[in-house]
Amino acid sequence: MIRIISPGKTKDPCIGRLEEKLISRISRFHRIELIYPPVRAKGNPLKIMQEEARVMRRHLRGMVVVLDVGGRAMDTREFSRWLERNLHRPLSFVIGGPWGVSEDLKREADFLLSLSPMTFSHEMVRVMLLEQIYRAFFPTFNK
Repeated sequence: MIRIISPGKTKDPCIGRLEEKLISRISRFHRIELIYPPVRAKGNPLKIMQEEARVMRRHLRGMVVVLDVGGRAMDTREFSRWLERNLHRPLSFVIGGPWGVSEDLKREADFLLSLSPMTFSHEMVRVMLLEQIYRAFFPTFNK
């Protein structure tokens, strides 16, 4: 089972449709779910990140992979091989909200992954991660 955990529902309907399309495609190959835990904290970014970490921890199973700009960068082929090696256990991909992921949750993670040195909205990161997971199931990238 692959879980992608990211606070806050997708607000942009175009991005929501892309998420649904990619989830549908991936589910032909492997069980996957997108989890949007609600976060009620407002104001102070540190307080918000701590609350996000608290509610996301409830959904973590197996290997915890936090997406972070300081994580390991991989091309599509390398990510495909990495995913193939790790699909024997549950995987939980954590995407932070607008302020990122708390330092505590990063330290608790089994792996830090960077999709890019650039900053993107958490909604865009969900789509980018889903696209890479989808591509990982094709033999073209698994060699």
